[in-house]
Amino acid sequence: MKRSKFLSKSDQTIIMLSTDKINFTDLIELSDAITKEFSVTDYLELDSHFDRIPALQTLYQILYSGSEIKKTFSTDIYNAKLSLNEGEYILFLLNKKNEALKFQSISSYIKCLIDWYLIQLDSEIIRNISVLKNYLSNGINTDKDALSIFLVNPKDDALKKFEHYIFKQTSVFGFDTLAQNLQVFAGRTYDLIKLDHIPYLNFSNYSNPSIFENINQEFVTFKEINQILTNYNYFRTDIPLLNLDNKFRLNLDLDVKSPDIVRRVLSNYFEQSTDLTIDKYGNRVFDVFWDNISLYPSKYKIHEYCYNQNQISERINDGVNLKYFIGLLNRLRDDDHLSNATAKFPMILYNYVKRIKLKPTSIKQLFTKEDNINESVRENTDNMYERYLS
Repeated sequence: MKRSKFLSKSDQTIIMLSTDKINFTDLIELSDAITKEFSVTDYLELDSHFDRIPALQTLYQILYSGSEIKKTFSTDIYNAKLSLNEGEYILFLLNKKNEALKFQSISSYIKCLIDWYLIQLDSEIIRNISVLKNYLSNGINTDKDALSIFLVNPKDDALKKFEHYIFKQTSVFGFDTLAQNLQVFAGRTYDLIKLDHIPYLNFSNYSNPSIFENINQEFVTFKEINQILTNYNYFRTDIPLLNLDNKFRLNLDLDVKSPDIVRRVLSNYFEQSTDLTIDKYGNRVFDVFWDNISLYPSKYKIHEYCYNQNQISERINDGVNLKYFIGLLNRLRDDDHLSNATAKFPMILYNYVKRIKLKPTSIKQLFTKEDNINESVRENTDNMYERYLS
């Protein structure tokens, strides 16, 4: 077929088929050329002219009488498999499947071909999901693999693994290099799948068209990934309060005289009054905070400490929640359950709570001068204390 530089293969074919002089022998020759040169896209574009060009209908009968046309569709898949890694290949397959599902075929020939093509795509998807899942079973190995974790793990589990990888790599390569690399691969992932999300695939859902939607937000979105990659806390290599002098840290053996009571009162306050219960890593928010302000914090990963610092800072800052929290600490101190609260917590809170406007001296006054807390707050604090204590 002699090609024009300005027309697509399907458009040139339509022009040839529209002439009155074309005969059956010409169509045989044309079909041979088409099976050698056409891509999947070319075939699908050709279908839109099926109803209005009689010669095209005859050409379809010739093309679909053999199996050559299926080779074109199979070659499209095969070439992608050779050039892409497992995760990228699955993204490619998903994009092709989504395009095929959306395509409204006119001819029965193309409809049958699309049905066959979808079976091939589904077969490749589930086979390679198993391969990818096994490959990533021990975690993410490279930046290029990082986004693939969302294909083979439920959203929450995948986010934990993704964030863990970020922390680990930051300690080696630093913030700028890692963030740049992951942003590049996030962009490539989006270009391959052409969706706003990355579906988690398993044996029960891989063939279901609903994976191309995200109605219940069960799949991670590229917006969520970008929020992680632009949030410095995910790349921090230091724990909150790292530079706080040990004399201001809580000594759980000496400063906490009644551990069970202190923990019960403060954890109930976190959970019932500020709705800080379990974080996205499965940890109790209070437990992470309590360990962070202690003399030797060690139970959690750095990004877990950082995440909880953000959550607590949003709820306990300069407002009434801060005064309630300090009020409860005062009651625990006055009832001899907690020592050194007045000496240590002003510096702890000042350095831990982000965007706090009060200076340590101003915070200390809330521990020492009852006049700085109004009657309503004081009364509510007393009620909380008795309720949380029981």
